[in-house]
Amino acid sequence: MATVHIGLTYPDLIEHIAPGDLAERAERWGFHTLWVTDHALKPRLDPLVLLAAVSQRTSRLRLGTGVLAVPYRTPYLTAKAAASVDVLSGGRCTLGLGIGDLFQE
Repeated sequence: MATVHIGLTYPDLIEHIAPGDLAERAERWGFHTLWVTDHALKPRLDPLVLLAAVSQRTSRLRLGTGVLAVPYRTPYLTAKAAASVDVLSGGRCTLGLGIGDLFQE
């Protein structure tokens, strides 16, 4: 039988709940993953910084980027930051890469 994993996305809820609080609750409630999105032109926290912070408040929750918009980032520094999140989280980071999805960006 296949295993089903359920996750959450943390996009625009910053005024309603802090990322660390959401992550702690998600882990306590049995969610498997927490995903963040990346938009260069929207007022959001940097996805990799956000995941690094969340990694310190959780122990089992897998952490990932839905799509990290690579055209707006330096490849080497992005790889280094993502590897740092993976180390800090104990290997729980999944990195999704892409070109983004907003025409304005």
